[in-house]
Amino acid sequence: MVEADQVKQAKEKYLDVLIAIEQTEKEAAARLEQDVQRQQQDELLKSLHLDHVDMLFDNMFREDMDLKKYRPLADQAIHDLHDEYRVKYEIVINDLRHFIAKQKEARADELKVYQKSVDEVKMDVDRECIDKIHGFHQYKKQMLRQFQNAEPTELEQGLKELRLRVRQLSNYLMAQEMTLVEQFEDVVKEIEQNYTGLCQTAVETARQSFSRMRELENECHEKVNEAVVAAFEKFAKADIDELDEVLRDLVVDKDTIVNMLTSSHDQHISKIDQQVSYTNH
Repeated sequence: MVEADQVKQAKEKYLDVLIAIEQTEKEAAARLEQDVQRQQQDELLKSLHLDHVDMLFDNMFREDMDLKKYRPLADQAIHDLHDEYRVKYEIVINDLRHFIAKQKEARADELKVYQKSVDEVKMDVDRECIDKIHGFHQYKKQMLRQFQNAEPTELEQGLKELRLRVRQLSNYLMAQEMTLVEQFEDVVKEIEQNYTGLCQTAVETARQSFSRMRELENECHEKVNEAVVAAFEKFAKADIDELDEVLRDLVVDKDTIVNMLTSSHDQHISKIDQQVSYTNH
């Protein structure tokens, strides 16, 4: 038997290893959970025609080569502004995503109600039609039994009555079908009108959201522009020998910095416009 003290000593000896293993397992589980949530989010955004919209803000700045050039002038200020406006973008995007998700859910619920109503109406009509057909078959069997011993004149009269019942049954079934078609056409028109209304509302909401993103980009650009120009003027007045090589290269020409800021802003607006086109598509 292993003594309790031996077990305790073994645990103490390998405690750090056990803690490290446990931590690694927790981190792996957390990464897996994040991957699952990310996949679910991607599927949701794709179903809402909002693919990549959650990455829009980061993509605007990640692919901005001009930003990388002038950022050393006011790195901390730009970092703080990006953090501030990332939160504001996320609020707009989450509001848009939740709204469209609700619209999609409302559409799905409406289609379920429509399908249930259609199934119930069809079931009622089918039951009535089956009863009519069953009644006709019973009548036909009765007539066929009578025909076995009928006189020619009685047979001819019986056939006339049978053909009349066939026409009546056919007319009844056709009338039921036409009534169903008319009812379904009216319901389908209503469904289409409601869907058009939902789409228009979603498009208008998306338009307002992207318009708000442009406003946020304009605000952020103005503040970045102020911070960078102020930093440029500050460094331009300093002793050139006290600046590092990167800053010395940047404070040579103010117009170049201003042009880079403008180009950067234009790229960001272009990214938003591309996302609008992709979403509308």
